[in-house]
This record gives sequence, structure tokens and C-alpha cells, in this order.
Amino acid sequence: MSMECEEKVMEILPTTVMLEAYSAWLHFERQCLNASFLPPTQHGRPSMAVPTDNDGANFHDRAIEAHGALNDPEAQRQAGLEAQRRAALVLSMVGCGWNGKRVFVPLPEE
Repeated sequence: MSMECEEKVMEILPTTVMLEAYSAWLHFERQCLNASFLPPTQHGRPSMAVPTDNDGANFHDRAIEAHGALNDPEAQRQAGLEAQRRAALVLSMVGCGWNGKRVFVPLPEE
């Protein structure tokens, strides 16, 4: 994604529609990811486990601490707004439509 495009996405005020799309995208992305490397549950479904001893989890811990969000409602709101902006970036980068336009990314040829 070009810097110009990234800057435009960062200016977008996330909407409920975009946040719902991101929540759904994360849910199914986790299922696909976990199915690729974790054993299935006893019911044969992909595990919904979330490993937390890693840089991904630490990223969020540091972001919360940087805002002092553990005890401050305004800091929690600011940390949440940053997460919403990241959601817009991720959806845009993976080609997921969320702004009223459906985006289909063709599958790579094998």
C-alpha cells in the first residue's frame, strides 16, 4: 500500500459497518490460521486458542501501557481509536470491502 493510500485510510473515521466487518474478518481469519497449525478441537473444529506469550500480544500490552489505559477511561478510548484505525488499514490492505463496496481478490493461480 502506498504512503498516500495509507494516509487516506488513516484519515477515515471508522464506522460501525467497518468495525463489524473487521470483527467478522478477524474471527474467520483466526479460524483459517489456527486450522493451518493447531490441532482441531475434540469436535473437529479449528481451535480458537489465542497464543499470548508473543510479540503480537505484547504489542497490545505496550500500547495500553503507553496510554496509561489501565486506569484512565480517556486513555482507554484513545487506545481504542488507534485500534480502529489499524482495523481500517488491515481491511484495506487485504482487499476486504467495508465502505459499501465489495472487493474480491482473485485467488492465486496454482
